Amino acid sequence: MTLIKEEKGKKYYKNNSKTELIIFVTSDNDSLRRDFSYYFFRYLEHNGIKTNLLRNDVKYKDNGLITHKYQPINIDISIQNSAVAEYAKKLFSEGTELDTPIVDWYLDNGGKKIRINPELAIELNKYTTNDKLAHNLISNKTEIQQINKLALKINTLLKKFLLAEGWILDQFYFSVGLVNNHLAVVDEISPQFAILSDNRGHLFDQDIFKRKKSRSEMVTQYKQLIAALKTKI
Repeated sequence: MTLIKEEKGKKYYKNNSKTELIIFVTSDNDSLRRDFSYYFFRYLEHNGIKTNLLRNDVKYKDNGLITHKYQPINIDISIQNSAVAEYAKKLFSEGTELDTPIVDWYLDNGGKKIRINPELAIELNKYTTNDKLAHNLISNKTEIQQINKLALKINTLLKKFLLAEGWILDQFYFSVGLVNNHLAVVDEISPQFAILSDNRGHLFDQDIFKRKKSRSEMVTQYKQLIAALKTKI
C-alpha cells in the first residue's frame, strides 16, 4: 500500500485496486472511532444516504476502513441544534435549543477551518490560486441545495438515534465528496467531531478524548452507542 496523506489522526492509503481507498485511524481511540464510523455509515446507507463505505460486510484489520476512492470536496459541514461552542461564546446562552437547525460551511484549508458563505465556495472553485482548493469545491447553487438537504437529513437521523439512547445532539461535523460523480458522506462520522449532552447536562464531546481521566467514560459511551447502532442496520 502507498501512503497518500496523513491528517486529523488518520492515514490514507491506496492499494493496487482502482476503486479502493483504505483509511487507518491512528489516534488513541482508533478502533472505537473506526467502529462508530463503520456502523453509522451502514446506518446511513440503510436509510438511503450514500457514503464512501465500500464493503458493508467487511471491516479492515488494524483500525482501518475499506472505502471507495472519492474526489474530496474541501468543505466541512457543521449542524448546530443548540447554542454551543462559538455560538454560545458570542451570541446565546450555553445550551439554548434552536428552533431551526443551523447549517454552517467551513473551508478546510490546510487543516484550518474557516467559516464561509456557500456562494464563496463556488467562486473559489473557479478562481482561487490555491491549487488544493481549485476545482475541489462546488460549482453551482444546485450543489449548495443538495449538500444542505443532505445535512438536514443526516441531522434528523442522528438526532433520532441519539435521543433514543439518552443523548441530545447539540452539534456535529461531517465531510462530503464525490463517489463515482455522486455526492456522498465521506471520511468519518464519530462523536469525536460532535458535541452531545444528556438530560443531566453532561457533555460528551471531543474534549473527553483529550482528558486522560475521562478515557474510561469515553470508552463506555462509545461502546454503548456502537452496540445500539448495530441494532439499526
